[in-house]
Amino acid sequence: MTAPVAASKIDWPRIGHVAFAGGGNRCWWQGGVCDQLLEKGWTLPRHLSGTSAGIAIAASLAVGRAQDALAPCTALYNANPHVLERTVPTQRRWQFAHDRIYPAWLDSFLTPQRWLQSHVRGDHPGHELHIAVGRFRGPQWPKLATAIGLSAYLFDKFALRQTHPVLPHRLGLAIEFFKAHQHTPIEDVRRWLIAAAAASPVLNAPALNGKLAMDGGFCDNAPVAALGASDLQGQTQTLVLLTRHNPRMPSVFNIANRTYWQPSYAVRVSTWDCTPGTDVSAAYEHGRSDAAQRF
Repeated sequence: MTAPVAASKIDWPRIGHVAFAGGGNRCWWQGGVCDQLLEKGWTLPRHLSGTSAGIAIAASLAVGRAQDALAPCTALYNANPHVLERTVPTQRRWQFAHDRIYPAWLDSFLTPQRWLQSHVRGDHPGHELHIAVGRFRGPQWPKLATAIGLSAYLFDKFALRQTHPVLPHRLGLAIEFFKAHQHTPIEDVRRWLIAAAAASPVLNAPALNGKLAMDGGFCDNAPVAALGASDLQGQTQTLVLLTRHNPRMPSVFNIANRTYWQPSYAVRVSTWDCTPGTDVSAAYEHGRSDAAQRF
C-alpha cells in the first residue's frame, strides 16, 4: 500500500464517498463529526460504506441526523443494568445485552417510513449504504471462525495497528458488501446491519444466504467499498472516518485517493459497555468539536 502522507486540510468538494470504520460506542465520534459538518453546510455524499456500528451511524445519517439515534441509544443504555443477562430468568443461560439492545436501537430510528422518505426527496436521490459483512472462507463453524477472527483482530489492534490489516485475509476472512438502496426492503437493511456488527460473543453471528456472517471489523475495521467513476460522478475522493486514535499517525492523512481522518485523541468511551454509566454523548461531542476545527 502507498505510504500515508499528512494532509493539512480535507478537499471537501472532491469527497464523493464516506467510509465509516467500526468501533462500537466510539462510532458516536463519527456521528458528531457528520452532524457538525451538515449543520455548517456540508452535503453528505450519496455513497456511504462501512461496518459494525460505523455503518449503523451512516444509516442514521442516511435517514436524518446521528443525533436522532443518540437519544434512543442513551435511553436503552439507561434502562439496562448489566452487560450480561439471563436469556431465561429461571435458567443459567446468559447472553450479552447487546443481542437485545442493538436491534431495538436500529428499530428506533431506521423505520420503514423514514427509509422511504429519505429516497423520495426531489432534490436528492437518496443514499446508498454499502454494508461490509465479514465472511469465513473455511468450514462454516461459528466457534472456529470467531476464534480466528477475534485473534486476528486483537493481534492487529495491539501489535501491528495497521489501518487495513493483512493477517485476517491470510487466515481465511474476507469482506462481502451488501448494497442497500431505495428498492431494498427495510427488513433486509436491518438484517445486514445486524450481521455487520455480529462480533461474537457480544452479538451472535447469524447466517446470510446460507453462510456465516460476522462483524466486518474482524476482517478490516475500516472497509471501503469499491466504486466506479460513474458512481462518484467526478467526486473521486473517499473520506474514511476512523474511530481509533493512533498517535503515530497525523490526524488527517492521504493514501492514494483516500483521505483518512482520526479522532484528535482517544475517544473516551467503553467500546461495548451498554449500561447507564456509558456516556456516548461525550464521544458524540468529541466528534462535533473535531469537525468544528476542520470545516
